[in-house]
Amino acid sequence: MRILGDLESEVMKIVWRKQAPIAVREVAEKLRKKREIAYTTVMTIMGRLVKKGLLTRKLQGISYLYETRVTRDKFIANTVHGIFTSTVSALGSASAAYFIKEIQKLPSKKRRELIKIL
Repeated sequence: MRILGDLESEVMKIVWRKQAPIAVREVAEKLRKKREIAYTTVMTIMGRLVKKGLLTRKLQGISYLYETRVTRDKFIANTVHGIFTSTVSALGSASAAYFIKEIQKLPSKKRRELIKIL
């Protein structure tokens, strides 16, 4: 899975928090609390997230409602796995050794959580 851009990440956080179908208008309203943003921009971003397989949309009346296809935890696990796999593939076992060395620097609780995800 690709890593998300800043706005895509903000949209996904909103949708994950809602844990129910959500309209573009509601996402736009939440985003406007932090920044000025056009409804059409939010609509475009959510359409891209559908194409990336992170959201689904269903027509309800005259507007679409969006839901997540992937939990936040699953997305993080898939992203970490993708980064790790592509790094080892591109740079070889030395990158895996470096990754393990960095994991050993983490506090034991965080290290166990990360190993569990991997």
